[in-house]
Amino acid sequence: MRSATSIFGIIFFLNILFFLPNKVLSSDNSFVPQADLTSQMIYRGEARGTSPHILPALGFNSGNANLTFKGIQPINFYPDSDAFQELVTQFSYTLETSTNVDITPKIQNRFDTRMPLLEFDEASTGHLLQSKLEISGQGDIAPDITASYSFWGRNAIEPTMYIEAGTNFAIGESELRPFVSGQQSEEGGFVDLDYDGDFVINQVGMEASRDISLSSSTSIPMNILLAVNPKTEQVFTALSVSFN
Repeated sequence: MRSATSIFGIIFFLNILFFLPNKVLSSDNSFVPQADLTSQMIYRGEARGTSPHILPALGFNSGNANLTFKGIQPINFYPDSDAFQELVTQFSYTLETSTNVDITPKIQNRFDTRMPLLEFDEASTGHLLQSKLEISGQGDIAPDITASYSFWGRNAIEPTMYIEAGTNFAIGESELRPFVSGQQSEEGGFVDLDYDGDFVINQVGMEASRDISLSSSTSIPMNILLAVNPKTEQVFTALSVSFN
């Protein structure tokens, strides 16, 4: 069963890739270094430790294709064994359609950097493979939806489907995004908080972002997250800033 679902995950991504519309984005090539700082790492309805995290990233863009390497590293002022320590390698291919909707399939490897890099036994590897599809609208009110399928690795996890939907709009100088997410897997799935194999709503929340001006020519994007996991009844808040 596990091998069948792993094959399905690969086929899922390939079908996305070959079903792409024929209109692509700009053909410019560029390197994009950036870094984010967050007061707490919140991921799929779970707080990963209590430490702040830094997320340095290096992206390479070539036309409609993007390859990004992003680290997730805690800033430990005290021992925090639950904090994230990952290297995320992601390839994506973004298109726009005639209906002002962007479609972005992605393939992603999330590697736990506390594990051996060259260990590829599924039962003990620190690698985790995911296929993702993001669909985002444009305009003053822009809905978006992301479907993610974790299908191989990370100590032989059960295949896990994750779906998140939100809507982006502006009020004054702030961008707001209410969102809701859910996931389903057999017991032992990715970020499985004793969900017992059920489909669960694991996040209901709001993101708010705006640029903070430091001078007439310099500003820093700031984001505030407020979310609740209805299943575990936990509430999360986080402050993030970006440098790019």
